[in-house]
This record gives sequence, C-alpha cells and structure tokens, in this order.
Amino acid sequence: LAEGDNNDILCGKLREAKLQQRVVETLVHTAPRVGPVGNALCLQMLLNLADCEDIAPEIIGAGAIELARDAYAHADARNPLPTFSASGATMTVGEMANGVLTNLCQHEALHAELLRADVPAALLPMTTDPNEEIAFSTLLALAFMLGGSDDKNNPHIVAASAAVTRLCETLRHGGIFFTSTGEETGSVFSIVELLNPAVKMVINDDNKQQMHDVGMLPVLETVLAQQMPGEEEAEEGAAHKIVSILLHLSFLSAGLDWLVARKNAPDSTLLTNLDTLANTDGAGQAGRDAGSLCFRISKHSYSSGVTSPGTDLARHVMVSYCWAQKAIVLQFCKTLREMGHEVWRDEEGSKYVGPISGSTIGAMADAVDKASSVVVFVSRAYKESANCRLEATYAHGG
Repeated sequence: LAEGDNNDILCGKLREAKLQQRVVETLVHTAPRVGPVGNALCLQMLLNLADCEDIAPEIIGAGAIELARDAYAHADARNPLPTFSASGATMTVGEMANGVLTNLCQHEALHAELLRADVPAALLPMTTDPNEEIAFSTLLALAFMLGGSDDKNNPHIVAASAAVTRLCETLRHGGIFFTSTGEETGSVFSIVELLNPAVKMVINDDNKQQMHDVGMLPVLETVLAQQMPGEEEAEEGAAHKIVSILLHLSFLSAGLDWLVARKNAPDSTLLTNLDTLANTDGAGQAGRDAGSLCFRISKHSYSSGVTSPGTDLARHVMVSYCWAQKAIVLQFCKTLREMGHEVWRDEEGSKYVGPISGSTIGAMADAVDKASSVVVFVSRAYKESANCRLEATYAHGG
C-alpha cells in the first residue's frame, strides 16, 4: 500500500484515524524482533512514511533514527533482501536505512529537530558507502541541512561540499543518476530534490566558487528554460530555486561576469526568462529575485551605483537590515531621528524616497542613491539573504 501515490492515501488514512503515532511506534518496536526479512519490511514501511511531512515527526520521536543507524551498521546491512514492491525491485537493508534518514531530511521544517537528534552523525558514515547512489543521497541530505554554514572544522559540512560536482552532473542529465564510471543506475532524482541542497550550499562563498568551477551556471540556464511556468516538465518551485541560486552566484565576480556575458549572447534565453518571471503577476519571491538579478546584471557595467553626495545635504541615512534585527533597527532609527537626522527604512521611507512598494529593486536603488550614509546591520541572516546582500553590494558600488 505504501508505494507511490498510494503512500499519500495511506498517510491520509492514518491521520484521519489518528493512528500514525501508534503505527510508527509499532514498526520501530517490531523491527528488531522479527528476523532479517521482517526487519527489512519495517524499515521499508518507515522509509515510505518518512515521505509524509506530518508523519515524519512521529518517526523522529519513536526511535527510528537509532533503528536506521543500527541497521546500516549491521554486518549484513548491504546484503540484498527481497521486498514486496509493486515494481518487483529489491533493496538492501543499507539502502532502506539510508532512505529513512534521507527522506526525513527532505522536510526543511524538521531540520532543527533532526540536528538535535544528531542525524548528521548518523549520516556521515553513509557518505563513503560503496553504493554511489547511497553516498550521493546522503551528501544531498547533509547539504540541505548544513550547506549554508561556513564552519570549515565541521566534518559534516566538509562532507556536504563534496556533493557539488555530482549535483551539477545529475542536474545536467535531468535528474538521471550516473555512477563515476558513467553507468546509468536507473534512479532519477526530481529537479527540486537536487535544487534544495544547492539553494543552501550557494550561501557559502567557497561553494559559490566551486559551483562556478564545475560549470553550474550554464546548467542552471538550461534547467531554468525547462522549469519556466507552463513548461511540461516544470516542477513546482523549481524556477524560484534556480533564480535564487543564480542571484547568489552573481555575488561571485566570475559568476556576475558570466551572467553579463549571457545578456547579449545570441543563443541565450536567460535574460528573457528572468524578465518574464520578474514581470509575471503572482510570481511572488521568484519574480522579486528575478527582478533583483536583472538589476544586478544591468548595473554591472557601472563602476559605482551610488550618486556622490557632494554638497547636497538634502539626503537621508539609509538603514539596511534583515528583519530578524528589526527590533534593534527600530530603536536605532528612533535615536537618529531624535538627533535630527532624516532616516530611510524600507517600511517607512523618508521625505526624499518613499517606502518600498511595487518595485522593490527600484525603491532600494533610489534609497541608496539619495543616501548620505548607508548603515548595514550585519548578521548571519543578513549575509544569507541575497536581497540584503544586494543592497550592501549596490551601496558599496558593486
């Protein structure tokens, strides 16, 4: 029953009957007590249930992480066992144990809970599995949880960075996974499944360089054309994720140079697709990010985006911040105004430039151009926000 679309139906029925916790706890309790085939079937069921976001927390709380870790570490973990699959396929216990953990990692809302449960430690041995597909799936899961961090002493983060080259190659092949010897395995990753960790990894500047070096930019241009709204192959959310990655890559000098070069390339659809997204009603964050990237590309030919204040004193102080710092920013603006300064903040504007509405990029650029000073509230959240970084870069003349 727990196969493909049936899995969603089964999860729905379990929720309706309020049995999800009982079923998960029964599977975890039963698995070690029913022999190797029974253990494998319990793991396979947990693997499928881990796909359901609202059942996944029950799996974390029931001890399934320890079960999967122990099953993987067992001496016969890689011996194939038959499973009752509609497709007639077989899986090893190692593949099932890996699948339980990596499926849980696909739910971003659960990452904090998975980190508390020390799932990265459970995944780390799987990154060197002889089965390249297990190793790759594990690297994707680690990258999705940890890819944005810049802690070079964390072994889990170092391991995650190894996913970049294979990630680029798998995207290039439309999600079809090939081994290092060029053998097609028959496994296909969804485009969103591949993009999720890339969105996290590109936050790290070292990863930006690595993505550029392995040829990620032309791959993303091709995949964006396939994932535009209305395209037959388009997956929900894929276009937004691609644009977000491209925007982050534009903060790498070589990345921005490549994007600018594509602007006038006769074979390129990149700027056309970005412009389409930027001007599509209801495009949401994808449209805003596309507009930001178009702005970034168009301004690259200038040595500075900022108008020199000169002797014109009719200017404001602009504050650039991430909303996580909003409380202290409000107090800072209040103090500046009490001291007699005109202040521009995104929600309020100033007497020279109104608040942000409609064209976010246009208002931001105008606010920077008419600023005597730009005060940046730096934080990890600020660094990880492409649009915050765009403000600081533009203010700095980049």
